[in-house]
Amino acid sequence: MPGEDGLDQDGNLGYGRDTNAITTVGDKTFIQIAGVWTDTAFEPDTMTTEKVEFLSDAYFDLLDSTPELAAYFALGERVIVVLDGVAYEVIQGQ
Repeated sequence: MPGEDGLDQDGNLGYGRDTNAITTVGDKTFIQIAGVWTDTAFEPDTMTTEKVEFLSDAYFDLLDSTPELAAYFALGERVIVVLDGVAYEVIQGQ
């Protein structure tokens, strides 16, 4: 819990690890939830994801067919992005 100065016990602003990171890529905003960069357009209650394993053949095939995903996938090994109404989820490889 932050002290009076707004810093937690480690000297970080806010709540440290409990604070979700936010970033933008192009015109999309992503929030990091439980280690997954998640497009704010993703509606988990109404959408299912097309899963693709990070750095797999299917991953590169998808990037070849839909190159606009590359900037979003560059966020990391775990990403959910919505493009043209389809939610794509990059999952960790095994």
